[in-house]
Amino acid sequence: MANSFKIVFFDIDWTLYDHKNHCWPESALSSIHALQAQGIKVVLCTARPFHSMNQFGANNLGIVWDGYISSAGGVAYADHQYLRKSLMKDVDIRSFVLAVKARRLSMELVEPIERKLVFSQTYSSRKFYSTYHEAIPPRGVYEGEEVVGINFFAAKKWDKEMMGLFPQLVYSRYFDYAVDVMPVQHLKGQAVADVLRHYGFNKIESLGFGDDLQDISLADNVGKFVCMGNGKDEVKQHASYVTSAVWDNGVLQGLRHFGLVD
Repeated sequence: MANSFKIVFFDIDWTLYDHKNHCWPESALSSIHALQAQGIKVVLCTARPFHSMNQFGANNLGIVWDGYISSAGGVAYADHQYLRKSLMKDVDIRSFVLAVKARRLSMELVEPIERKLVFSQTYSSRKFYSTYHEAIPPRGVYEGEEVVGINFFAAKKWDKEMMGLFPQLVYSRYFDYAVDVMPVQHLKGQAVADVLRHYGFNKIESLGFGDDLQDISLADNVGKFVCMGNGKDEVKQHASYVTSAVWDNGVLQGLRHFGLVD
């Protein structure tokens, strides 16, 4: 079936990766190969930082991605170049590090490629790594490198105090023991627009797949959006089509609906 899509954006967790069965569904991977065989570009679009995405195996699937959006839109990369890097100011990083140290808490510095654990682990950081099955990054110190954001390990009781100390920063709590700290709100949709602009594609020539709240801005910046059957109800309201769950060949069924694969 003929179609006008030139690029497809894929979220990772609960969209391409099935956490229920701990696998990348083969039907999804083979469908992506079929897209590339037609000359359609495929781009990852994840809340994970690049280091996390890479450690998770997204670049070891036998797929050469045409680009990626990481840190929920903080970074966009295609054609061997950065299209977007939303970076924190040096003074904010240094001040935040000192504040975390004074409170005997812990944090990660999230760089465009790497991550580093700045302080010894705490109860909150251990809960994060065990819950998300994340690889623990190496210890390090801030030395003036580029930083996209901070993964701050602390319970909710610290939110008011830290937000009062650093009102210029944006806080996005995603876990009882962890909060993303950013220079500005990271939005997948803004990075999607950067990628489309880079390739010279119109919005209507793009398709997106996702499941979670951070995918709403993705949905709003592509021509058509597919929400996974296991996705949140709020996200389904933004979908052009709701496919089956990730563990029930959801990506394949979504691509079939739009005539992109057999």
